[in-house]
Parts: sequence; structure tokens; C-alpha cells
Amino acid sequence: MRINEYEKFEDFYYEYAYGKAFAWEDTNKRARYYGIEFRYNDKVYRLSNEPSFEEDGVSVRNGQIGDYKTYTIDRYLIDEWELIGSYKNLDEVLDNWIIEGKKFREVIMADETEILAKD
Repeated sequence: MRINEYEKFEDFYYEYAYGKAFAWEDTNKRARYYGIEFRYNDKVYRLSNEPSFEEDGVSVRNGQIGDYKTYTIDRYLIDEWELIGSYKNLDEVLDNWIIEGKKFREVIMADETEILAKD
């Protein structure tokens, strides 16, 4: 039984690929998010697009300049996330974040992946 809310990869990608232009007709109807928390095989993970800092120390949060950080947590909602990776863009995350031997692009679309939160 499928519990994952994403039916098409494009739906996930649009929500999190900042700095990209999209041609999908319904783009103005969909929300854009900076972070997602999900459960895969009884472990909870987080992906977030976090601000980078320019040389003068100014925070940049326009979605085009930011790092995608990946986290895991042993017990959900304890707020003790462990940083496990940092990537320059979503495409890099999709192909290089390996979860239990699978690329993130496969995990985020797996039937058993449960989306817990979006922010």
C-alpha cells in the first residue's frame, strides 16, 4: 500500500528546487517549501534549504543562494537533529545523498516513504 503523497517526481521537485524556472501550468497553485521531514524504514530524515552567508556576513535566503542540508534523528520530535550532509543544490542532493544504499531521488518517491512535515 502506498503511503507517499508524491505521485509524480515533478511535484516534489517543484516544491524544493529553488532558483529554477518551471513551465508547469499549475506552478502558481503549488506551495514552495524550504524543508521536508520524512520517515523511511522507521528512520526520520530532514532536508532543508538553509541560508548561506556572503563574505560580509549577510544572510542570503532567496532560494538561489543556500545550501541544502540533510539531517537524521533517532527519536522524532526531540529536536536533536544530526547533520549528515551539505549540498549546493537539489540536483546534487538527489544523486549524492544515499539512504540505506539508495539515492535520495528513489527514497523520496518510494511507496513506503511517509511525509511527516513541510515548512
